Amino acid sequence: RPVLEACVVAGVGLLAVVTGARFMQAQGTHDTAALESRYPQVAALVSARTPDTAIVLAAQHSGSLRHYANRTTLRWDLMEPDVFVRVVSELERRDRAVYVTLEGTEQGRFERTFGTRLEGRTLRPIGQVRNVRVWELRGPAATAPR
Repeated sequence: RPVLEACVVAGVGLLAVVTGARFMQAQGTHDTAALESRYPQVAALVSARTPDTAIVLAAQHSGSLRHYANRTTLRWDLMEPDVFVRVVSELERRDRAVYVTLEGTEQGRFERTFGTRLEGRTLRPIGQVRNVRVWELRGPAATAPR
């Protein structure tokens, strides 16, 4: 009888381990390190392709860009459109390069919120890591044909 009890306990334990492993696989927990590595990777791209004095408008990546790339960041997702225009205009007046980092669905949200408020400014792509795009926000003078 003790052997039977030990087998039942071992079987239940094995079932719990297999069920837990399948659940973790379905939830993507094994991929967490790979998924989260995008933060320092995007920061490395920003660090390499932007001046030290750059201002980066970001939502999801605002903290990691400040930490890993040592760039000043502003949360575009917390700005009203009129505030966005005033902030960008003031940064341009101070000759500060402005960049925008957009991940996945942030692209559509940014375009819906600010697309009509860019006032002659354009977004020039400077790089991409997975589904994260980094853009330079160029003012009207910088986008005029030469």
